[in-house]
Amino acid sequence: MAQLIEGLVVSHLGKGIAVESAGKIILCQTRRRLDTAAVGDRVLWQLSAPDQGRIEEILPRRSLLTRPSRNDKVTCMIYTTYDVIGSVLALGLPSNPLLG
Repeated sequence: MAQLIEGLVVSHLGKGIAVESAGKIILCQTRRRLDTAAVGDRVLWQLSAPDQGRIEEILPRRSLLTRPSRNDKVTCMIYTTYDVIGSVLALGLPSNPLLG
């Protein structure tokens, strides 16, 4: 069995998922038995072809931002909301001299 590598989901591209690992972006597919991966999920993946991979496992989440969708299903939008809020706070609000 190929080695499992930890990565971070950075984009959901329809059926493909962009995973960042070791400074590279790899286009991955998920195994059918897995839930939908959300941006911010930490995953374990393996190389299936040059510059392509397959997500084998979604690691436990700390938080999840969701929205309702059709057919009373819930769609996950982003994982690790604490990281998103922390990033926004760290950047600060732009200063505007007109606002005094």
